[in-house]
Amino acid sequence: MNVNYHRVNFVVKGTVLNITASASSTVTVYYGKAGANSPPLEQFAGVVATSTLSSNAGTATITFPSGGLTLTGMAIADSGANYATVTWSVSSGATIFLYEPNVVLAGIREIFPLNLPVQTTLLVTTAGGGASDVVTIVAYYK
Repeated sequence: MNVNYHRVNFVVKGTVLNITASASSTVTVYYGKAGANSPPLEQFAGVVATSTLSSNAGTATITFPSGGLTLTGMAIADSGANYATVTWSVSSGATIFLYEPNVVLAGIREIFPLNLPVQTTLLVTTAGGGASDVVTIVAYYK
């Protein structure tokens, strides 16, 4: 069994906590003192973009709430549990290439750490193992 979890901490204000998760997810909430090495949830502010592939390739536009932010990480998944890639060029002329093998949409296994300035939109090229799969991208920023 492949278990995916990310330990984070947050402060609840009030008496109600609403959680939305995918149908095949399990969410466990512990309360009390924050666990060791658990970063604050705010560190994982993110936006989601999707790309429906045509002949195993596509594009996606990631839209951030404002410009002048820092892209701190990215997670990618393929709807067909195949591999997924995301590629884009940065202002220095370098190309960023992220590859996630055998991914499952409900269980993103890896958040790729990044530290790159971003504007309001970022156009990326996507690819996957299935001809018409949907690649989902979560772009984390601060």
